[in-house]
Amino acid sequence: MVEQFLSLEWNVLPYLETGQLHIIDCFTYRVSDRKRMFARMDDWNQFLHRVTSSATTTVRDPSDTSELQNKLDNCLESLSMSDSGIVVIDSLTEFGTLVQPVQAYDFVKDVRADVCKGRFVPVFAGATFAGEGDVFPYNMAYVMDGLIDLQLNGSVIEDVLVKRI
Repeated sequence: MVEQFLSLEWNVLPYLETGQLHIIDCFTYRVSDRKRMFARMDDWNQFLHRVTSSATTTVRDPSDTSELQNKLDNCLESLSMSDSGIVVIDSLTEFGTLVQPVQAYDFVKDVRADVCKGRFVPVFAGATFAGEGDVFPYNMAYVMDGLIDLQLNGSVIEDVLVKRI
């Protein structure tokens, strides 16, 4: 994630160092052999890992929504996030592959209630929508303050993901 920010020329490293940016990692659990992953890292990725390690909370099982909610709440509490900052979820599409749609919608609604209403912190979420009418997260607009929707839309530029808010 940090590497993607840097590739867009958004230098987030100072924010990681000052504790203004924190990452809750719900993806690394997929790596079965972490020693091999670290051994394959080049110098740049090793540096990024060192820089991000203190600002990253790893979720052991992202399909356990209570663990995920606890890690998020602990992170927000440690950052004293109330009436400041934002929470960004990337990606609802990935999350939707881990749990049943009802659980996914309930999780999003619970996060919105706790974070938006309880802490006055907006929540933005990213999703890739393939166009199927009844597949999660097709109707998230009613439970989110903002949704970043990535679609393949040939009418703008052929075969390019178009970001829209």
